Amino acid sequence: MKKLLYKKQARALYREAEIQLSARGAEPLNTYTFLSANLSNFVPTMPHEQHWSLFEQYRMAQVLNGLDTTYFEEKYPLPVVGWDIYLRKLRERPGIISTYHFGAYQLINYLLIKNRIPFALLVAGEVKTRWSKRFPHLLSELSVAEEAGLFVLLDANDSSSLRKMYELTASGFRLLIYIDGLEGLKNAKKDHLQLVSFLGQRIAVPKGVAQLSYTLGLPIDPLLALRHKEHIELVSGTTIQPSGNVEKRRYVQETVRNLFSFLEPYLHHWPEQWTNWPDVHRTLPEATGLLGARDWQDNPPNDDTAYGIYSLADQCFLLRKHDYVSFRLEKKEFDVLFDSWYGGM
Repeated sequence: MKKLLYKKQARALYREAEIQLSARGAEPLNTYTFLSANLSNFVPTMPHEQHWSLFEQYRMAQVLNGLDTTYFEEKYPLPVVGWDIYLRKLRERPGIISTYHFGAYQLINYLLIKNRIPFALLVAGEVKTRWSKRFPHLLSELSVAEEAGLFVLLDANDSSSLRKMYELTASGFRLLIYIDGLEGLKNAKKDHLQLVSFLGQRIAVPKGVAQLSYTLGLPIDPLLALRHKEHIELVSGTTIQPSGNVEKRRYVQETVRNLFSFLEPYLHHWPEQWTNWPDVHRTLPEATGLLGARDWQDNPPNDDTAYGIYSLADQCFLLRKHDYVSFRLEKKEFDVLFDSWYGGM
């Protein structure tokens, strides 16, 4: 009986997502262009012909992420598998929950709130502004938890946050950190980033989570919320425990590598569930050609396999996918390419 109920609720959830998706109309072309470029470089075994269908699945996943949060004031309609085991681990000791912008990622906030687990969410300041538009129901629930003394929002860019984390974890709070967050990468100092291998590329990512773990002496518990059709599966990784016998530099390097290695297989099997696809090129240290804005001199490409188009304000660009170099286009050239490549979609 319960299984039939969950099937019915799942159908209702996806039906509502499809309605919202159709109401949005066309997705900005920029998103597809950079998503396709990043798939070409990070998942080169995927045929280019699959990029558009994956883009449509990606759009659906983003709508579902927003729709998830509308249930946070009541009961989430789908069963969550794996939470009880992880909850027992959380209640044993304070620590860092290291998660990703993957699957039903906002659901983790909901589960912590509903189980009255005190936690601090560490995000860049500009994230809250975006969430107020995209996830108002989530912010409402976080505000209620904050009033009850169960939640604190910390700004990753605020120098006073480290002292607050000391105090909070000492009083039993857990830290929740989305380690694949890309905010602040552009202005990050080189010594704040760690180079790791990821999907066959070398990327530079913040190493703050590993540094916090070592400095505060807190274990890291990796976690992601994999979305299935009729349930959510919480997948937890092996706990990473800091040790005074290991040099800090080595611990940070290995920890960051392990955290991103944990994510990789899920991106191969469920790539549409990762929010970061249109922006992951920002982690490439060598992607300096982006927005190079040189004029395009050659004849227009025949298709969008090796090139893409995008616009910023009133300027139009052609993007060379393999190295992210941009060439400025006239509006009429942009329109010709758009009609040629996407006019029938």
